Amino acid sequence: MIRGRICLISGYFRNLSLHAKLMLTFISVILLPLITLTSVSFKNVSVNYEESIRFTANQSFDQAFELMTYRINSMLKSSDMVCTDKGIQNVLNREQSQTDIFEQNIDLRALNAFLSNVEKSQDVYRVKLYVPGWMMFSTQDINYGNFDEFMKEPEYKLLTDKRRMMLWLKPEKIRNETIFNVYDDTLSLICAIRDMTKLSRIIGVVRIFILEESVREIQARANAIPSAVTYIQNSDGDLISCSNLETFSRYAPGGEVMPLTGGQTLGLEKIDINRNQYLVSAKPLENTDWTLVNVIPYDDIFAKSKEIRNGLIMLTCILGLSSGGLSYLVSRSLTRRVSLLNKSISEVQEGKLDMRVEESGNDEIGLLIKNFNYMLYRIKELLDTQFVLGQEVKNAEFKALQAQINPHFLYNTLELVNWKAIENNVPEIAEILQYMAKFYKISLSGGQDMIPLSTELEHVRMYVQIQKLRFENRIELITDISEQAYGAKTLKLILQPLVENAILHGIFEKREKCGTVKITGRVEMDALVLTVEDNGVGMTEHEVKAVLEKQTPGYGARNIDQRIKLRCGPEYGLTYESHYGDGTKVTVKLSVSLQNIASQASLANQQQFRYITHI
Repeated sequence: MIRGRICLISGYFRNLSLHAKLMLTFISVILLPLITLTSVSFKNVSVNYEESIRFTANQSFDQAFELMTYRINSMLKSSDMVCTDKGIQNVLNREQSQTDIFEQNIDLRALNAFLSNVEKSQDVYRVKLYVPGWMMFSTQDINYGNFDEFMKEPEYKLLTDKRRMMLWLKPEKIRNETIFNVYDDTLSLICAIRDMTKLSRIIGVVRIFILEESVREIQARANAIPSAVTYIQNSDGDLISCSNLETFSRYAPGGEVMPLTGGQTLGLEKIDINRNQYLVSAKPLENTDWTLVNVIPYDDIFAKSKEIRNGLIMLTCILGLSSGGLSYLVSRSLTRRVSLLNKSISEVQEGKLDMRVEESGNDEIGLLIKNFNYMLYRIKELLDTQFVLGQEVKNAEFKALQAQINPHFLYNTLELVNWKAIENNVPEIAEILQYMAKFYKISLSGGQDMIPLSTELEHVRMYVQIQKLRFENRIELITDISEQAYGAKTLKLILQPLVENAILHGIFEKREKCGTVKITGRVEMDALVLTVEDNGVGMTEHEVKAVLEKQTPGYGARNIDQRIKLRCGPEYGLTYESHYGDGTKVTVKLSVSLQNIASQASLANQQQFRYITHI
């Protein structure tokens, strides 16, 4: 079923116009990768952004937790310094009857110095010491308080009933000691001061204050994104401090804090609050009943990635529209010229050869139009010359017949002269005429272009015999031909011109004007290799290089090389080896055609015979 649908879609696509195919192709090539890239990019950005937020949130929360721990430890250390100080122990253990106003002033100056030093060294906002009510500075209400009155407060009852070492109080506003009528938000810790000689006896209370503003600054550092909120809640579920009350009220409209029990620790866990999802981190602060909590709206984590997604979608739409328009223009430009060319071809099929297609551009279609116009021009030109060529064919056939008649006439005339020489008892003339008759008879070869190598060698022998008679036997010809080569066919008139060059331009250029020409032949793979070697004067390197480049008439070396290449291929032809004074060797390589020899199987088992002749 799927295969059938694929075939249906494929058939539908094949039948679409070229313009529609190009449009679909362009859109597919551009839009599909773009959409895929957008989707993958958004997914990766979302994942990476969430991981980045989680990492940042963890780092920021841990840092805020460490800072809060440091501030708490500073308060605890301050309380320890006050509770264990010997001077404070002495002052709080004194009896009213044994202390006068003068001694109380001395004690006040000593206490002020000590408490001021604690505030500076431990980075706390204020230290308040609750002393017995009979002391004159118990009503100062800045650094001192009335212990007798404080014992009636519920905080003191909580501190003593459960035998606590300390008690962390709810946020409280206290009067600023330097600016009139200004109150600061603070967090505080109270500790009972026990008699060092009798620990069960409480002789006073110390209260350590820190500014809530400094705590809010620490909490704000834990917010990885602007919409996050960090706060401190106690074990009773009361809100102690918050980095941003306005943000907190959006997540907890009634002011309820997150229910946490037993100092519960959370590590960026996804929690539903008021039907919304949040990432929550929580960690209890040591030596307190407080828990530091960080809340991050889960949807806001992806706010930035949503912006990126919207940007990518907009970019995809812009690129899609622009690429679609560009694809339309490009495909329209291409198909318009193709349609014009197709229309012109249809008109040519109807016989309109005098038309031309407007040429535009140098791209493939432009070159196709140029070639089409040139083809029409050539077709019309060929049709115009066809009539003239028809007339000339008859003339060429007549001239070819005449060219065949002339050698035949010469051959017949030589036969007539030969018989007359025999009748008149002139054997030398008869011998020469016999050689010449055989020479021209082989040259004709019944009009065939391919002849056996044996016949070609016979043609060479006739030529050498005539030259020996002419030059008093100063030429020796040696042929060394293998049996396979002897039975092969070759182009006619390829050896005689080479032998003629060897005699006239090699041997007869020597001072003694005599020498030897050796012809060898063998079959190598699918090639017939013949060599014509002389011991003449040889050639220089420049002459060897130029011998096949000369424009010589007749059956010269260049003509032979071209005939072989046209018949057998460019890898065949003539090659020359020569050194001045050492003779010349010409190698002729052409494709082999074996005829009238033993089969390949028998040839593999018999001895390689050679035909060697000397004349």
